Amino acid sequence: MLWRKLFDHSPLFEVFSDKLRSKEYVKAVCPSLRLPKVHWVAQDATELLRLPFPAGTVLKANHGFKMNHFIRDGSLNFPKLIAMASGWLKTTFGVKDHQWGYFNVPRKLFLEQLIRPVDGLGLMDISVRCADGRPIIGSISM
Repeated sequence: MLWRKLFDHSPLFEVFSDKLRSKEYVKAVCPSLRLPKVHWVAQDATELLRLPFPAGTVLKANHGFKMNHFIRDGSLNFPKLIAMASGWLKTTFGVKDHQWGYFNVPRKLFLEQLIRPVDGLGLMDISVRCADGRPIIGSISM
């Protein structure tokens, strides 16, 4: 992965570094796959004042990770929310770790449907690592 980060500048790295573009890619490649609904997209934190925030959603920034705010009951502290989202939009993610794929991602905020566990089974993350075009290791986390 380090070699890929530093030397392999595949345009797909930029696609997969952008949560919204990743969703578009997945929908194009596998149209039958269900994805969490995106309620809206904003480019400025002050837009949050005029947008709906239904319970059971997550406010996210598209250009990095650890930029999520869960909307549980619909009661929001807009000054804090706008300050937090403004900070996200000012962040150039990936600089410290040389993750160049994030550098040119247009920074956006979006509200997404919360993924809920089905039948009490919990959420599952499936990860497959590949090398030389072949899967070499897989893991499942619950």
